[in-house]
Amino acid sequence: MMLIQRILLLLTLVVAVSVHAGELISSSMVKYQVLEPNIEPYVTRMIVTNSHLRMDDDRDDGNYLIFFRDGRSIESVNHEERSIFVIKAKEVSIKAPFKLQRETQEILLSDA
Repeated sequence: MMLIQRILLLLTLVVAVSVHAGELISSSMVKYQVLEPNIEPYVTRMIVTNSHLRMDDDRDDGNYLIFFRDGRSIESVNHEERSIFVIKAKEVSIKAPFKLQRETQEILLSDA
């Protein structure tokens, strides 16, 4: 039964994409393995677009975290609890106790 539901969902998505082909969004996906003490290694997935960043555990169970760039908000969706936790951006009035500097570094990995 679950297989039939997934096939129907996939067919629905294919039809939706073909209908709205002009609205496709360019994205990049990064998958990496997380290693934590006393926990089995697990895979995390990040999907990055111009409008948002989505993170999940590489399973299609409905749980994910999404950051919307334009609205500057974060939503944490939990399918089992049927909940969405929303954090909206707000202005900060305090000053940093030291100068904050932004640094960007690119590390090329040949075997990644």
